[in-house]
Amino acid sequence: MFRLAKWLFCVVALAGAVMLGTASPARADLLVQLQETGVNGGAFTTVIDVPSGTSGNAASPLVYGDFTITQLSAGSNSPGTSSLAQLLSANLNIQNTGSATATLNIRISDVNFSLPGSNGSNLILTSHVGGSADNGGIGTPNSADSLTFQSYADNSNTQFGTSGATPGAQTPNLSSGSYSSDASTAFARTTNLYSVTETFQIKLVSGDEIGFSARTNLAVPAPASMMAAFTAVPFLGLGAWLRRRKLAI
Repeated sequence: MFRLAKWLFCVVALAGAVMLGTASPARADLLVQLQETGVNGGAFTTVIDVPSGTSGNAASPLVYGDFTITQLSAGSNSPGTSSLAQLLSANLNIQNTGSATATLNIRISDVNFSLPGSNGSNLILTSHVGGSADNGGIGTPNSADSLTFQSYADNSNTQFGTSGATPGAQTPNLSSGSYSSDASTAFARTTNLYSVTETFQIKLVSGDEIGFSARTNLAVPAPASMMAAFTAVPFLGLGAWLRRRKLAI
């Protein structure tokens, strides 16, 4: 009996070793998560989980805590192309349907970007967010409403990594109803793979709503010689015009 038990133990151990040896790597995903104090214990909740380099949509309408969210979507082109890495996000409408002012945090991230460039390349990160906000569809938003948006590129290739390059927090003025904000910074690649992340902090008084469209792009900067050539084109044209005018006189 002891010999049989020992043999069974060896078979199970061998089977486990084979399974470990043939296990496939964890799937890299594009993730979108929401967080509000008092909801799900304050933890982030995943609402979009699709393969890296694709796009996805959350259930719509999505009721999360004090907020009703319509048509929230995200997409990326991971691993990127020779000219561009991109993370996109948008929603039609987010409304605070609760009875008091509340804050919603959204974070969007994809991993395994290997382009453009390579380890050692210097890229330019450009960050854009724009959209509209209103007082429940009947006027301009309350002065207490706010949006803080921030983009990151992280050499650690960590999902939701925020330790890398960022142009800083963007806080567009919502008071007129429509808003737009752009920022950029340098990103020095030091690894073969990197992640891209966007974060939103949305504060709305009861009844107010906001929609947004955002993008984070990474590209190889144009060579200085090319920029100089493009800059010189108007002056070359002006010089030719002046020479023709002189001959005519």
